[in-house]
Amino acid sequence: MAACPDTFRFLPEQLNFPGPLPTGLLAVNLRCESIMNNPFTAHPGSVNETYAEHFAFALKFGLKMTVGGLAAMVHALFPFLFITTAGGINDELQRMRQNSPGRKKLS
Repeated sequence: MAACPDTFRFLPEQLNFPGPLPTGLLAVNLRCESIMNNPFTAHPGSVNETYAEHFAFALKFGLKMTVGGLAAMVHALFPFLFITTAGGINDELQRMRQNSPGRKKLS
């Protein structure tokens, strides 16, 4: 990743803000990543992951969500099938997010 300062500082008159500025607004900080980074690495970087790490996590997460959603739809039609599957997958997805190595580094 290219070196860049933590923040850029803009004075209110540089923002072309429509109408009067809210009182007390002296400056606005914008994160460098949102301005300069490649869109494929900006969000993964914001959760402290590489593109490949984020790709793998999001793909696994999405597949599990899909399976849980399908199980819930089958359960809606046939209440005796997949009784705890969707809830169990939801719990697993919450644990995945909490235990994600990239997100843990941010705490």
